[in-house]
Amino acid sequence: MEKNPKRRELTANELQDVARLKAAWLAYKDRNEGATQEWLGRETGIGSQGAVGQYLRGVIPLNLPALLSFARVLGVKPSDISPTLASLVRASDESPGTPIIPIESGAETPDGYVAIPRYNLQCEAGNGHIQWEIERESEPHTYSLRFLREMGIKPENARRVKIVGDSMEPHLYDGESVLIDCADVAIRDGKVYALRYGDGFRVKRILKKYDGSLVLVSDNKKYPEETISAEQAAQFITILGRVRDRSGSGGLE
Repeated sequence: MEKNPKRRELTANELQDVARLKAAWLAYKDRNEGATQEWLGRETGIGSQGAVGQYLRGVIPLNLPALLSFARVLGVKPSDISPTLASLVRASDESPGTPIIPIESGAETPDGYVAIPRYNLQCEAGNGHIQWEIERESEPHTYSLRFLREMGIKPENARRVKIVGDSMEPHLYDGESVLIDCADVAIRDGKVYALRYGDGFRVKRILKKYDGSLVLVSDNKKYPEETISAEQAAQFITILGRVRDRSGSGGLE
């Protein structure tokens, strides 16, 4: 019977990357109570808690896609974790900097970036805020095309809206903006979606039960879960899109 090949030992530089990644993760956890490795796996797209743990423990070395995913979610520069891997990005044709840059109204969008429509629609992350009109705002945000490709988001399907309420803390804060992929409306367990619920708009983590009912979950545990029957969901709930990114002070004000 063939034995599984032994994993190679990490180099000194790779071990330093692991130490910096772990430090960035611990710093993020200190700022965001309730953040777990399971959550980190979901948000980065890396997968299970076990997969995340392998990177944090140095069982497997960082690669460039994993580095960019960790850096994006933890709110640090890729070079803060792995200067070596980050240099590979800097050597490419596209800038790896922050995926969002501000532009003045009427200014030309820089090469490699795309303007994302920003809407007045206030998706409720609390107990419900009625907003009848979806009004396009005059100054769009600009996102890196590279970032959107890595996330699998087509620019024409991207929208930005404002969070209202504290029920999704510590992961989404009141006043922050979120990026929504309006093409991603098929519910996947545990993902965060913007949805219309009756006359209100909300942002919730959604669980789908075997009978077709939905459970709307708030990350802030002071808000109870809401279970919506399949019949009520079909009548009153419209999924607007999956939340893929956020920008804002993140509770630092």
